Amino acid sequence: MLDNLPVPMPTSHKAIKPVKGVRYVYHVLNSYRENGKSKYKCVCIGKEDRETGLLIPNERYYSFYPRGDKASLQGMGEAPGIKPSGVQSNGNPGPGEIRSHHYGDCLALDHVSGEIGLTQTLKAAFPNDYQRLLKLAFSMVSEGNSMSDNEPWQMATYSDFEDTIDDIQTDSIFASIESSQKAKFFEQWINKHEKDRHILYDVTAIQSYSKKMPTLELGYHGKYDNLQQLNLSMYYSHTSGVPIYYNTYQENLNNNDNLQFMVNHTKSLGLKDVLFVLDRCFYEDINLSNIINSGYNFIIPLPQSRSVYTNLLSKYRHTIRNNNNKINDNKVFGQKFDERIDGLDLSVHIFYDMEIAFRDDQQLYDYINTLKSDLEQLTNQNKLPTKFSKYFNKRVIKSKSGATTYEYELKNDKIDDILKFNGYFIFITSDKTLNPSFILHTYRKRDSIEKQFMVYKNAIEYWHSKTKDDDITNGKMFLQFISLILKSYIKQKINVSCQNDNLQKLSINNIMSVLKEYRIIHLNNNEYKTTLTNLQKDILAALGVPGF
Repeated sequence: MLDNLPVPMPTSHKAIKPVKGVRYVYHVLNSYRENGKSKYKCVCIGKEDRETGLLIPNERYYSFYPRGDKASLQGMGEAPGIKPSGVQSNGNPGPGEIRSHHYGDCLALDHVSGEIGLTQTLKAAFPNDYQRLLKLAFSMVSEGNSMSDNEPWQMATYSDFEDTIDDIQTDSIFASIESSQKAKFFEQWINKHEKDRHILYDVTAIQSYSKKMPTLELGYHGKYDNLQQLNLSMYYSHTSGVPIYYNTYQENLNNNDNLQFMVNHTKSLGLKDVLFVLDRCFYEDINLSNIINSGYNFIIPLPQSRSVYTNLLSKYRHTIRNNNNKINDNKVFGQKFDERIDGLDLSVHIFYDMEIAFRDDQQLYDYINTLKSDLEQLTNQNKLPTKFSKYFNKRVIKSKSGATTYEYELKNDKIDDILKFNGYFIFITSDKTLNPSFILHTYRKRDSIEKQFMVYKNAIEYWHSKTKDDDITNGKMFLQFISLILKSYIKQKINVSCQNDNLQKLSINNIMSVLKEYRIIHLNNNEYKTTLTNLQKDILAALGVPGF
């Protein structure tokens, strides 16, 4: 414990405030004047030991004085028995030297990697480099995907693998990752999840402005037709919530061919229980038939432009907002029906979201109010433009003097027709065993998956601009996938095992920031750990780290 371990008293950026005989020491962040008086914004970093003049630090102290080198000990004075000094030639702390390292983030990541079998799988595929790969993946989870933060993170973090990997070594490691090694990793990683249901999120095209990357080709994407693209698909395990495989390819395919490519590739992987989660652009009866005939299932939103969408809502919407159909504690209602659509026997899941309905209603009324204001400028037109005539009737009024004026009346029936469909949305699926809660959760997970696609996109553009080397870029993409496994599992584990709503709302970045402040301190050749906060305890306990 560090509560009673004295350290040198800072000689600058400090303020002391006596409270009931105890002299509390504060680190001054900035000062200002208010009403002619000096004011300070400061943080308490401990209290003064009256006998020695040393500081008895609290945990916040180590955020401002984390290391024993000259840069971080600047401003600290000398005290009996404790003098700032450099690191000894053998790498151990010198007499009186204080060194602080982040510990909690690497502790949690190391445990999670071992628990889900990631460490063992990497070791089997990369027996010589798995520790380095894990350390780089840990850095991506804790600091983000930019490799510029990798080396500083390693130096500031306590790890069993002590060697620091510099930027040159990092690029060399990425470039050395061979296709055969990745294939071996994926084979074993998929085998670990062979009994799970696998969910394939549809291919996303990643556009690039680069003209020098061989794996990118021109693609079918409307206004982006002149850009090069890389197609990316990703498979998840429904049971564990972690990604199990990703694939990139540069074939320029339309939606029909693209889907057939995914079906064929899924078969080649030997995956059987696969659920395709598709975007509405894939809605064509030929596409859906191909998936069913291949022995797989799908979830897809029903496009609102289809007449079948309006017909289904007209038929069933009055039964949806029933308390029996409420999904968990959300403001969402969902109900399942069996229907035959485009010659296929499918399950239809109709949902009503109160928040979406309120938002859509508000947007409609805001738009109508805008049109009302614009109508004042159209009094001399004989015929209303379409955008006005959709919501308003124009009535001509002639006065006794022969003057002509106009009045506009809202088409209330038309507006009511729009309002009654607001807040509803429909999914169809070939798997009749699924319930509305599963459908909603699985499809909404697309948001987080698509964000990961964007991370890949940005990384490709950033890395290519830096390296112009496919081998390095592909190696980094593989490590991003490893880091995504860890991120996905951590969020899944916390959401399932922790009842703390505030903890569940934390992002991965927030979780890592909290854990990093659980530190290891080295002083006078002794090792100490900072006191855990309640939040740190909750996170480590939720992740199942032993001892918490």
